[in-house]
Amino acid sequence: MRKAFAVFLVLLLASGIGIAQYVRTFDPSITVATWPYNKSMAFTVTCDDVSSGYSLEYLQEIRSLLDSYHVRATFFVIPFHGEWDLMTESPELVRELHELAGAGHEIGLHGYAHYQNEFVCPPESQRELLKKGLDIMNQAGITVRGFRAPCLQCTEETLSILKEYHFAYDSSMFGESGRPLFGGPLPQLLSGHEYTWYLSEEEYRENVSLAQKEADSKFKEETVFSVVMHMKAVNEGEGISLMKELLAFVTEKNVWNCTLLELVEWETAVKEVRWDSRKTLTGGDITFYNVPEGLSLTIVLPSHYASDLSSDDVTMTCHTDDKTCKVTVCFEKSYGEVTLPFTLSYGSLQSRNDMEMVRGRSLDSSLSPPCQCLPGGMLIAWEMLCLPYRNAERVKSLEELLLHPSFL
Repeated sequence: MRKAFAVFLVLLLASGIGIAQYVRTFDPSITVATWPYNKSMAFTVTCDDVSSGYSLEYLQEIRSLLDSYHVRATFFVIPFHGEWDLMTESPELVRELHELAGAGHEIGLHGYAHYQNEFVCPPESQRELLKKGLDIMNQAGITVRGFRAPCLQCTEETLSILKEYHFAYDSSMFGESGRPLFGGPLPQLLSGHEYTWYLSEEEYRENVSLAQKEADSKFKEETVFSVVMHMKAVNEGEGISLMKELLAFVTEKNVWNCTLLELVEWETAVKEVRWDSRKTLTGGDITFYNVPEGLSLTIVLPSHYASDLSSDDVTMTCHTDDKTCKVTVCFEKSYGEVTLPFTLSYGSLQSRNDMEMVRGRSLDSSLSPPCQCLPGGMLIAWEMLCLPYRNAERVKSLEELLLHPSFL
């Protein structure tokens, strides 16, 4: 009799596991955050007209300002300003540029001699100007990936020409801050507004207000806030003071400060992120591909799932209510492929307190031994079998338990 009853229990158990596995779904809702580390806005600063024709103290003052707020910027350099001031003839400037690059700032190319319509010319002339400018940068030991045309003036052919010379982006578009534009030969970035051009005391307060309003607006939109300044123009007048006030204002927010190259690389990398999900015996897995460092996302599942990962390189925060399990994930390093496992949880079968009470009761001695030795999904099904015996008023049958909406 005991053997027959044991066989019956095993068959019932196997049947319960099969039914539960068949009807259960694993269909996560995944939302990828716009910016790394779950930041609310990207913040970029650019400095144009870096030239050996201006006092090096101007550049050092700008660097000191940025360092005091731990802000990194993109500096656009004029290689041969006015075909008079050659940057390689100023070892002090070259050394300063190398130090800036070493500190995480970006160095970009700002034309060749910075004539007003320098890149409004035939394609072959543009190629010649680019080659001469890049040769000077190479002589200085500086690699550039970004370009901004003098006075933001160029032609329709410029993007294709820049791509020939292995540039990663162009930032010759005048206009309000915004995310990179894709679809052409190269990504394009807007210049952003300039609030510091030879700023007078009379204009100071109004410009501070305008800059802060724009920052607040971009923060609410969770987009990009970009400000541009010019070497010498920002130093002569109240520009540095405005930048101090603006940087203090912006860096108090949850923002991601980056160079223009990092902005383009991030937007490009996020487009390549892919994932697959699959149901498993004990829950489900989500495998992510092409994950960049800092990628943040939110996974929403029914409340009978729980995250099951322990890693120093993946941060997971879980919040569960009566209906959903919401998991916030941040990848602290890049992955070609990484799998996040999720397990079934009892929390949704009935209230948390009820489950704690059920778990606190001892099983009948005749049922305890097999329950203790069952692994994974079998233990789940066995617990479901045991529940009617322990809590008959709440769960009347195995069939009712298996088909309980919150379990499915």
